[in-house]
Amino acid sequence: MKTFLNPFKLSAVLGLLLLAGCATTKHRETFLTAAGFKRVVATTPRQQQRLQSLPPGKITLVHRNGKTYYVFPDAAHNRLYLGTSNEYQNYRQIVADSKIAEQGRMGAEMEAADGDDWNDWDSWEIITFTPN
Repeated sequence: MKTFLNPFKLSAVLGLLLLAGCATTKHRETFLTAAGFKRVVATTPRQQQRLQSLPPGKITLVHRNGKTYYVFPDAAHNRLYLGTSNEYQNYRQIVADSKIAEQGRMGAEMEAADGDDWNDWDSWEIITFTPN
């Protein structure tokens, strides 16, 4: 299996995840940058118009001059994140790793919270509810 990120970048991204929690737009931008996407500022009115035409919060596949690019708009800062298929694969790996790390963190929190409570099976209280 091909490694897309060196261990230092991966550990830095996972560290940010553990501190940050869920993936907001800001986290997505951090992931894109860690994956190698470049920030490109829209400097002309035409570039700004094209930036505004991209679906917000989504990575879009774009063909230009016979090449394929992946772009993520950041209209609030008048820029986009630009990557090739290699950077996009890096990004997908970072997202997958972050989900695994988040699941592990949540599992550890649940285990710590529930801990030894399940050793005493006699203390159960049964509550009946009806879902809406």
